Amino acid sequence: MSAQYLERLESMLDIILYTTRPDGSVPQIGDNDDGRLLILSGYPDWPRHDHRYLLALGAAIFQRDDFKVAAGSCVEELFWLLGKEAVEKGFANKCFKSEKLENEVLNIAEKVARVPAELQAMNKRAVHRQMEIMGMRAGIRAGTEIQALAMHSKATRDHLKELSEGLTQALSKRDSKFGDYRTSKKKK
Repeated sequence: MSAQYLERLESMLDIILYTTRPDGSVPQIGDNDDGRLLILSGYPDWPRHDHRYLLALGAAIFQRDDFKVAAGSCVEELFWLLGKEAVEKGFANKCFKSEKLENEVLNIAEKVARVPAELQAMNKRAVHRQMEIMGMRAGIRAGTEIQALAMHSKATRDHLKELSEGLTQALSKRDSKFGDYRTSKKKK
């Protein structure tokens, strides 16, 4: 990560530090979309206006005692987001050396971007509902409901049309975007 990026990130955390109230909440500024990229702990009951988990991450990344004190405690996200140790403990799938991180993240982001946004939204909704439910039967029912909703999307209708014209070709076209399954380059 570039020095400019890290400087901006630390400045953003400074703003959170200085706007955090004694109870851990921050003032609501703008709409209330509850936008949090990664909800790795406390789901679905995470407090929407408590951003101390970010300060805990910032304390670890920037070695800042003031962030640590304001955060109050270690958060589970640290195990998920802090590289090799998280992988070794089974909390993460991969970690990358800092010089390769940006390219690897972009590679993953490019794969994710190949999935139509409306389908990603449905998949995310299904996963979140299943996490709330935490039960297989209820999860399957929720997945079925989401699939029924997805049937009304253009991307799903287009994919079903491709499937009806030939299963192998449609799956090969889908998988080739990701280099998965039958389209992957086999290691010898």
